[in-house]
Amino acid sequence: MTVFILLLIVIPLATWISSIYLLSKWTKFKYFFLINLIILLSYLSIIIIGKNTFWSTDPYGLGTLFRLAICIFSHIIIVFIFALIMRKKV
Repeated sequence: MTVFILLLIVIPLATWISSIYLLSKWTKFKYFFLINLIILLSYLSIIIIGKNTFWSTDPYGLGTLFRLAICIFSHIIIVFIFALIMRKKV
């Protein structure tokens, strides 16, 4: 179980770091990073602060935790795919 949790933390972190490395030579990297950070923080705040419209009750907060994890993982994967595409262009 500990290995699974460790992999759940290490794999997205490694993907995020490699995305930054792949995009580091791009001339618009700073703007991309800033806009990406704003987008990530905005939908994370919507998930945390917003009401649960899909589930009427979430007594333990597991639905919110799952949505946060999916949000972060999907964001990292989308940025990684974008980094691979931009790396081929640059």
